[in-house]
Amino acid sequence: MVTKTSRRLHSGHVIATAANKGTSRGDYSDTANESEVRKICLEAANKTNQNLDKEALDLIAELVWKKLRSLSQDLEHFAK
Repeated sequence: MVTKTSRRLHSGHVIATAANKGTSRGDYSDTANESEVRKICLEAANKTNQNLDKEALDLIAELVWKKLRSLSQDLEHFAK
């Protein structure tokens, strides 16, 4: 069974998130990749003795993921 939830990010955008691994690949991949961005942010924050709250991590993950998706689409169009 596929269930989705939505969450409101600090930027005000509402995005759908996968509730379990039975979701479509696109939804689950987005969530997994955003999680990797959060891990990188936390590592960088720890090295510089900074604290990031959840809203900041969500916003950074959203922005980075959107930028990467945009760049990948540009590369696909350029390749054609």
